[in-house]
Amino acid sequence: MLVVATVAIIVVGPKDLPGMLRAFGKTMSSIRRMASDFQRQFNDALKDSELDELKNVASGSFAPLDDAKKSMEEFQSKVKAEIDGRKSSKVAEPEAKAAKSGKAKKTSKAPKTAPKTSSSNAVKPKATATKRAASKAATSKRKTTKSAS
Repeated sequence: MLVVATVAIIVVGPKDLPGMLRAFGKTMSSIRRMASDFQRQFNDALKDSELDELKNVASGSFAPLDDAKKSMEEFQSKVKAEIDGRKSSKVAEPEAKAAKSGKAKKTSKAPKTAPKTSSSNAVKPKATATKRAASKAATSKRKTTKSAS
């Protein structure tokens, strides 16, 4: 700074130095003013564009709960698919090992059903306890009526 002041005094001279410094100050203040005006206009335009964007978002479909629900459903489907993929790979691993070793595992399983019987060979259900008791009572009545006659 001292060097610049010394050069200014030598070049301009001591008489014209105060006028030159005053003009330099005015020029610097006008440059600062123009820069601040430009910055203010730029910020205003930015705010306007942000407000327009916010208006578009607010007037559009702004549903954070629906967005969260969609995200959760997507996540659930991905997890289920991953789990199903792991289960199927665990089932396929033993079969692949058996095929490599030559011991192929039979995968077709027929459902087990009872053999069909004809109506003549059909097994009759057993009498229940109440039927047995009733038949015993009838038998005992017959015996008592025969002995009484």
